[in-house]
This record gives sequence, C-alpha cells and structure tokens, in this order.
Amino acid sequence: RRTLLREGIPVASGQDTGFFQSQEASVLLSLLTVIDNPRQDVPLISVLRSPVFGFTPDDLASVRSSASTGDFYSALTLRAAENDALGIRSARFLEQLENWRELAPDLGVEGLTAHMTEELHLDTLCAALPDGETRRENLQRFTELTRQYEADGWRGLYGFGTWLRRLAEHGEEQAAAAPPADNAVRILSIHKSKGLEFPVVFLADTARRFNRNDERRTVLVHQNLGLGPKITDLQRGIEYPGLARRAIAARIARESLSESLRVLYVAMTRARERIYISCAWRKPERVLEKLRDGLTNPVAPQLLETDLSPAHWLVRAALLDGSPIGLQICEPSDMFAGSDATDSISGTEPEPDTFNEQDNAVYEALCQRLNWVYPCAQAETMPSKITATSYKLPLPPDEDAAVLDAPPRRPVRRPELLQKRGLTAAERGTATHLTLQLMDFSRTDSAESIRKEAERLAALGNLTAEQLEAVDVRALLRFFRSETGRRILNADRLRREFRFSLLCPANTLTPGCDTDEVLLQGVVDCCFEENNELTVVDYKTDYVPPEGPAALVKRYTPQVQIYLTALSRVLGLPVREGILYFLRSGDAVSVPPDRKM
Repeated sequence: RRTLLREGIPVASGQDTGFFQSQEASVLLSLLTVIDNPRQDVPLISVLRSPVFGFTPDDLASVRSSASTGDFYSALTLRAAENDALGIRSARFLEQLENWRELAPDLGVEGLTAHMTEELHLDTLCAALPDGETRRENLQRFTELTRQYEADGWRGLYGFGTWLRRLAEHGEEQAAAAPPADNAVRILSIHKSKGLEFPVVFLADTARRFNRNDERRTVLVHQNLGLGPKITDLQRGIEYPGLARRAIAARIARESLSESLRVLYVAMTRARERIYISCAWRKPERVLEKLRDGLTNPVAPQLLETDLSPAHWLVRAALLDGSPIGLQICEPSDMFAGSDATDSISGTEPEPDTFNEQDNAVYEALCQRLNWVYPCAQAETMPSKITATSYKLPLPPDEDAAVLDAPPRRPVRRPELLQKRGLTAAERGTATHLTLQLMDFSRTDSAESIRKEAERLAALGNLTAEQLEAVDVRALLRFFRSETGRRILNADRLRREFRFSLLCPANTLTPGCDTDEVLLQGVVDCCFEENNELTVVDYKTDYVPPEGPAALVKRYTPQVQIYLTALSRVLGLPVREGILYFLRSGDAVSVPPDRKM
C-alpha cells in the first residue's frame, strides 16, 4: 500500500482506518466539539496537534506548563497573553475559535462545517497528505452527514457529536464511509474478498507458511475427540505426547489444511480475466527440484499434507502436464527492470532484435491495450438527467469563475429573543411565487384587487394564513404596472408554470459529448407570445444590493437561456428574449437567447 501511494496510484485498502477513525473526520468532529465546549482537553489537544494547526508535542507541553492546574483551555488562554511565537499562534487560534463560536448558532452544523472547510483550506490540505483522494472523499462524506443530520430535524453541535458517535457504536461504519473508488487498486484480505469479482487479481505472499500453532498447545481440544494433554513422567522428569494427543493433533492439522485449501480456492476464483500469484523463495530452483520428487497425477493427499505453504501446492499443480497454471521464475533484476531500463555496463537501450517475432507481436498488442484511451471521457461525468436550475453553462475563458460560482453568503440571523415569529425570506418569496402562479391576471389593476385575489386563493386553500400575510402586494402591483407586466396582460397567449422535458444533444451543454443525449427538465415561471415570438419571464425574489442586480443576472442568465432554447424546441416558435424580473426592487433585465445552444 505504501509503495502504490508513493507511486501516485490510488489505493483502497482493507487495512485502511474506518471513516470514523480517519484523521480528517476525527479532527472535524473534535473541532465541532471544541466549538460547542472548549473546556474539553482531549478534543482541544487533538485539534491543536492535527496538521491543520500544527502544534508540536513540545508546544503543547509549553502551553500546559503555563498553568499547572485547571483545564487545557485555561492554560492556552494564559499562554496566548505572552508575546512570543507560541503565544501569538495560541492567540490566533483562540481568536479564530471565538469567531466560529459566534457563527455556530446562525450557520448550523452544515453551514459551520462548510465555512471551516473553506477557511482552513481542508480540501487542499487533505490532497497534500498521503492517500489524498480518499481523505477528500471522507471530508465530503462528513459534510453529507451534517446535511443528513439537519435534514432529519436535528440541531446543535452537541447533538451532532452524539448522533455521529451513535452511528459508530451501532456498527454503521460502512454506511458512513464513502464507497471505494472504482479507479483504484483494492487490497483486501481473502475473507473480505469472498463474493466479489475483479478483472485482474494479484494473490501475493503465498510462500508464507501455514499456521500450525493450534497443534503445539499444551492441551489440545477437539469437539469430537475430546482432550489431548501431554503425558508427564515425574520420575524421569520428562513429558511426551500420548496416543490421544497425537490423534487429535493429526485431526487438527488435517482440518486446518482443509480450511487453508478452501481459503485458497476463494482467492483463486475472484478474477474474471487473469490472476497473478506470487511467492518468494531464496533458491527457487532447489525448491522446484524437491517438489518434483514423488509427484504423481493426481497429487497424493499424503504428499500435500507435508507441504509448508500454499505456494507448494500451486507449484506442484503447475509442474503437472497440461496444468492451466503457468510457472515463471523472476529474478530481482527482472522485477525492477522497467520499459526504460538501460544496460548497467554500456548504458545503452536493449537491442530490439533480441525479441522474436511472436514476442514483438505480444508486446505491440500489450502497448495498444495499455495506451487505449476511452473516446467519450466527458460522458463519464455527464449526468443522464439535469434540471435547468442546477445547470450552469461553461464560462468564457475571460470570465471570473470564482465570482460566478461562489455560493451566496448566508444571512446572519438575529438572536431568537429578538426575532419575530413568521415565515423566512425564502418562504415569503415562495408565497409571492404561488400567488403569481394561481391568481387571475385580469384582477390586478389596483392594490385592493390584488389583495382580494390573494384572499380568494387563501379561501380556496391554495395559500395558508401566514402565506397570505407574506404576499408582497406592492411588489405585485409594481410588476403589473411595469412594461413587462403590461406586455404580459396584452400578450396573444400566456402560459404559466410551463413544465417541459426533452432530450437534447449533450454537446450543447458539455463540449466533447458528440453522440450522447441528456434529458433536460425544468419549469418556466411565465412565457407569452407576441407576433408569434416567445418571451420568457423568470421571477426572482432575491435581495438586490444597492449597486444593482448585475451579479444576480450573471448567476441566473444560463438558466433563462436554457428556458429559451427548450421552449423554442417544444413549442416550435422563435424566441425573442428572456426577462429576469426582480420583484423586490422592480428591476427587469433582458436576457438574449444563446444562439450556440
């Protein structure tokens, strides 16, 4: 495993520590525990000692010496008051910790974890450590667990730690761990590989001797034959195995070899295409000569009982005429020689004519297979179905992807004792959207008419009492009095909440997938026809900053352009434009169709 990782080859090992014991998950859990209550020595020291903050054992000892009594947090606080390198680092950590503790009630477990991951650059740190890909997958899985925890209705850092430890205690290790990567070498014990299959399998270390310790115990026990102790002669001061012990030892040895044979059978039947079996002997020629002596076809069971390892069994089978097992002896120089190996004396490449014609054909075929590249690599990451709201078009090379793709900042909520109970901003926006979807547009000439229309929808059960109270009547009146609203009222034909599903070429969404198709789905808020041309209106209830909606327009433009392309294909009409209408500010921004789609 260490060698493969050193060579940059992904490895999924049966000896890997589990998800709950992995360093990245343990550090994140300890950090959340410290944010909840910093006066816990073990989680606090674990966080400080981790690669994230890099306190050495000497640093921790120096911090502890600052206060011989009390908890470690108190000692760290005292050490932070000193004006040296360690004191400055301690003060910086405490300042960061205090900032996270202030954010914790507002962000929740998921938001706080995402914030810390971004602030500490944990993705980059995990990628730089050995087995970085697995560590990054564990980091992503930890974030998914925080999302699952809050989706189930739970809240609080302490509750999350308790919930996560309960998962570990109930043996849900595999459920929490990320699935092993397909593009990786998997190292498994033979028992764990039972029931699995792989294209190519390497069975290593078959020269390891059988474990015969069960036959050497002072008292042997067999479920059918009973006890087999040694006989002690007190007069002569000796002990020796009696008949019962010899019989039981022979039975145990035979049963142990039978189990070893079954395990070997499991290992040799895991490969679908090819299996490579290796063993290491100091003098293989001498071992081969010894194994040839007394060899019969089939091999006598009494002969197999004298063998010391599975490799002896396999080599005996390989020496038989017509055996499907091929035997090849490799010297150390052969194993470490690569395709670019040079002659150790002359320093020149090996002459190609040292291979015969058949070897050259095999070599060329092998190179062709190893150098083959899947022609549709883009299709591996392309989903079979996408929604318009989740898709973002590829950005031009000169665009700042970090600005456009950055998630919106989470609003910091007021303390609960200062809050007014009611709907959130998102829920109020949903109420306004629902009103626009169901209301009669002919009854929108005044604020009173809009209010009565909303009350009618509430009486029909389409709006709750809280949603009715949250409907922004002034914003709706401003919308219908705007140029966009007047065009909707005077349109030749109007469609609201228009749902569509259509297959579209994948190369219109992701270049390089020329032969694939993707199912595109979406719901258009409003579209209307003017002179046989389509116009799409997408309502937005987002907060518009004082500097204007430019940043929001960049974020939502790809979504509107997909709507325009989809409706043009579904309805068979040319598109005129798309309009992003921001209800809270009254801004209407025209979005031209993307002619490349």
